[in-house]
Amino acid sequence: EREEAEAAKQERWAKEVLGILLEADLPFAASAREARGGLTGPTALRCCRGLRANTLKKRVDDWRAFRRWLLAEGHRCFPDKAQQVLDFLDVQWEASAPRTFYRSFLDALAFFETAGERPTAERLSENQAVKNATKALAAKRAQLRSQAEREAPKGERQAPPLLLAQTAALEQAVVDTTRPTYQHFYAWAKLLRHWASLRWDDSMGVPPRKLQLRARGLQGTLERSKTSNPYKNKNKAFINK
Repeated sequence: EREEAEAAKQERWAKEVLGILLEADLPFAASAREARGGLTGPTALRCCRGLRANTLKKRVDDWRAFRRWLLAEGHRCFPDKAQQVLDFLDVQWEASAPRTFYRSFLDALAFFETAGERPTAERLSENQAVKNATKALAAKRAQLRSQAEREAPKGERQAPPLLLAQTAALEQAVVDTTRPTYQHFYAWAKLLRHWASLRWDDSMGVPPRKLQLRARGLQGTLERSKTSNPYKNKNKAFINK
């Protein structure tokens, strides 16, 4: 069921990417339309480059605001001049875009230009003015944030780690026979992620059938992690706690 859900999610975001590229009428679009199999042929989704659904979703989400701005300014839905990109960066700066926005935006621009098979010499993501602007604005935003943090009252600025009291309470919940089964499982799963240093996505990649209680502790196979790619990376990791 999980594989089917992932396949459906992959197909959904692949179609989103395909739609953006067809609308932009980049070289890929002409090639895909003229291909023997058309837009449903086996090579039509080469634009996704084997990336995971979550990565495709991020690229699409990071692109949408720029597309809306281009259309509102009377431009085409895809930039053809570096100045258009620079003007958009100015708008985002005035809107107090966070430091991470600039890197994400440049990654999205590079992705769609590469996926759209725009010639390297014409790619705005490689334009030196665009690259300089994203780096400069990101650095300036980071500097302003650091200054604001220094001037702000001292306090926690990051999510606190799991406290020892919380860990003890979760352990107590696991052995408390008066609690419902789902509470036992939730507490156990949270403790497993904590002691094995697993991300949330990592824990989703451990099939229950691969978990075994052995003399040294609980052993399982991590078949999928947040950073793995089912199309490229076939390696498996092991947990032993």
